[in-house]
Amino acid sequence: MMIGCTARATNEDIVVDRTELEDARWFDRDEATLMIKRQHPDGLAGPHPFAIAHHLLGLWLHGGATSAHNRERSDGPID
Repeated sequence: MMIGCTARATNEDIVVDRTELEDARWFDRDEATLMIKRQHPDGLAGPHPFAIAHHLLGLWLHGGATSAHNRERSDGPID
């Protein structure tokens, strides 16, 4: 079983554990949309449609809430 979770950041600070990640940064919705569509100018790409991360990103891109109690269900593709 695999689950996906969402959360809301309390600030925009990022502390990178270099033993786990090479780099980390925030993306706005416009930039994330380009990554999902495989149109980002730097060649960055979002997760493939079969990945849970793709669906979590799609929820956020379409303005979904972080709470399961008040989010709208969307079973369609996000691109």
